[in-house]
Amino acid sequence: MAPFEPIRAYVKRDSGINEVPEETPTKAPNGVIVPYVKRDSGVNEVPEETPTKAPNGVIVPYVKRDTGVNEIPEETPTKAPNGVIVPYVKRDTGVNEIPEETPTKAPNGVIVPYVKRDTGVNEIPEETPTKAPNGVIVPYVKRDTGINTIPEEDPTKAPQGVIEPY
Repeated sequence: MAPFEPIRAYVKRDSGINEVPEETPTKAPNGVIVPYVKRDSGVNEVPEETPTKAPNGVIVPYVKRDTGVNEIPEETPTKAPNGVIVPYVKRDTGVNEIPEETPTKAPNGVIVPYVKRDTGVNEIPEETPTKAPNGVIVPYVKRDTGINTIPEEDPTKAPQGVIEPY
């Protein structure tokens, strides 16, 4: 080994050393090795069978019944008041309808129809404002526009307590 050669364990090996060659599958029935091949597609298929039955021990094909065998025919509804069976028919449309009633009231035990009051019964009429100075009710009117108006004044001064124009 030379001093600068790579260590043998780290040298890249040839590409075919660890490759396993492709093999054909085999089998050995009775100790003889033979290639294993796929079976035909129909080997494990179960053929379609016709259903059968054996009433009294005789095998006969099973066939579907007619369509009407297990069908229940439509029946008319019935009822039996007092033990007599009679057909049940729908009532007229007005049997359970409650007719419209007029509202009533009974002041003092006498039933009278209840009518709406006139539109003005519960309306409060517009009132004029009032006041009661000294207990006497008088209408309240707006004051004249000049009552709370302060008139224009001339400026004044009061040196030594005597008011004079400024």
